[in-house]
Amino acid sequence: MTALIFFFLFRKIPPVEVLKTIWAANIPLFIFYSVGYVIVVMLIDCAALQWGISRFSTKVTFRETLIMRGATYLLMMVNYNLGQGGMAFYLKRTHKAPLFKTLGAIFYLSLIDLAILFGAAILAIKLGHMNDSNFLLGPTILKGSSLFFILLLVWILFWKLADHPFIKNCTKGFKPLDWLCHRPLFFAFKESSLTDYGIAILLRAPTIFMVLLSFYFWSDAFRSPIPFSSIVLYAPIILLVGTLPITPGGVGMVQALCITLFKDKIAGAGPLISSHQYSPEQILFAASLLWGMTNLVLKLLIGFYCLSKKSKNFFVETS
Repeated sequence: MTALIFFFLFRKIPPVEVLKTIWAANIPLFIFYSVGYVIVVMLIDCAALQWGISRFSTKVTFRETLIMRGATYLLMMVNYNLGQGGMAFYLKRTHKAPLFKTLGAIFYLSLIDLAILFGAAILAIKLGHMNDSNFLLGPTILKGSSLFFILLLVWILFWKLADHPFIKNCTKGFKPLDWLCHRPLFFAFKESSLTDYGIAILLRAPTIFMVLLSFYFWSDAFRSPIPFSSIVLYAPIILLVGTLPITPGGVGMVQALCITLFKDKIAGAGPLISSHQYSPEQILFAASLLWGMTNLVLKLLIGFYCLSKKSKNFFVETS
């Protein structure tokens, strides 16, 4: 699917045109944005991870979380969920932490991410005007978001009431429910209070905000900044579609959606477009593709650094 999408995109915008557009960008500014973005996102992401894992699995320090997260960037290049599993196996090896309790804590934070993203998408659609007749993204996202929040509410209520004596009496002898309640994978939800949900949202919201802001970073470095109003409206939708199991990490899908949804928003904006040497499609494709590839390289470098001699002491078993 990824190959097909890029084949289609490169037929419309040849690789030579993409390279020509990249050289016209403000490369020093692009590098500054890229490096700053990866560092800031890693720090705030690890702050949330440290809290979630310490709260629901095993105590970890912030420094150890940084090294652990950085090392698993290498696994995330293969598959995002493989990277999450890598953290769980690392903590099992070093802290004797139950594997599925750690995975459950990570799953808990991932569900919070989805909730924030769906909430941002609903707010953006309600406040903005969707010109997406070709894809019908607005109605589709609204229906999907509504279903998600209904299921999430039922899920939270289930775990809040699972230990209630009345519920236990009513479901006594119902083995599937008993099995579900005793799975370590779901202990984070069982042990979570409403305060915990609030803390998790506050800790994860900055990461989501930075990811949304990244759309401005790469477009600004290409001298064609996307208006903030358009980013707020469309970026959550692009990210949501990017999380679907269509292409690895949304590669290809994200670039195609950026071109489709933002090409009219930056038309006439910036010197590259106003000079008529570059089309909005060229800039959006080149900028989003370069941003993705640069982030990939930076995460690989961080991953190799975290697996260097400086991190060896973190792999010693605790007593």
